[in-house]
Amino acid sequence: MQYISKVNGFEKWLEMTNRDGIGLKELTKENISDFYTYLFTETDTKKAFSKKYRNDYNRFFIAFYNHLTNYKELDVKNPVKNIKNLKIGKTVMHKATNIEDFEELINEIKTSNYYLGVMYEFQFFTLNRIETLVNIKREYIDLERNTIFLPASIMKNNEENEIDIAEELQDILKDYLSKNEVSQQDYLFGKDANGVTQLFGSIQSRANTFSALFSNLKKAKLKSNTPTLIHANTTLYSAKHSGIKFLMDNGYSANQIITISGHKDVKQLGTYAKDYKPEKIKFPARPKVNK
Repeated sequence: MQYISKVNGFEKWLEMTNRDGIGLKELTKENISDFYTYLFTETDTKKAFSKKYRNDYNRFFIAFYNHLTNYKELDVKNPVKNIKNLKIGKTVMHKATNIEDFEELINEIKTSNYYLGVMYEFQFFTLNRIETLVNIKREYIDLERNTIFLPASIMKNNEENEIDIAEELQDILKDYLSKNEVSQQDYLFGKDANGVTQLFGSIQSRANTFSALFSNLKKAKLKSNTPTLIHANTTLYSAKHSGIKFLMDNGYSANQIITISGHKDVKQLGTYAKDYKPEKIKFPARPKVNK
């Protein structure tokens, strides 16, 4: 489910270049290379994509063909076997917000769009992706135990998880549910029958809707030249980066944090922890042994 956008984007390119008749066995390294060239090309209908976006596609293809050959045991040549990820410098996007400014930032976002602010809070406190959060249903939320169950089907790593609900999120959920009638199948970030965003709607919201809302808000804030905590390198994903940095600042280890974030290993956490600066320590005195 997490990779539908990748599949749709590639299929659209195949159709646009009259390659939609190509099957899995016919797909070649040259086809993939042509597609990557297309990603970097700016046209009248699209901007050029970044190296990171291209690498995300490459990881998708690698995982897809590994699944076909290793698990499905299909006799299919892997066209991306020798295609490497491109080296990219340290990104400055998704800048983490200092915890001292967090509440004021949330209020600033909520003033412009309440549900966008709630999404920012959920990312911060759950350390999960927008794509995961928009797939959460009421039936996954247990307010007696204060936990949210995340099925494997909505997780990027395809492994189920259960996370605690922070007190700040409990207040939001309990307040809404005490005043509104909600179905177990309603989506946490949903829409009503008219397509208007709301909490617990029967229609699922899309992740890119929230990303676009935040992008538009940032542009408006920066253009107005008024005081704001939303900076050029602040994105909606900054909330997750901020949450991870906050936990690290408070002494939680990477191994503890990935039990919440859903990463498979601590290496994957590195990108999100780029704004964390550990304090220098003094080596403790060695215990002396009495003779």
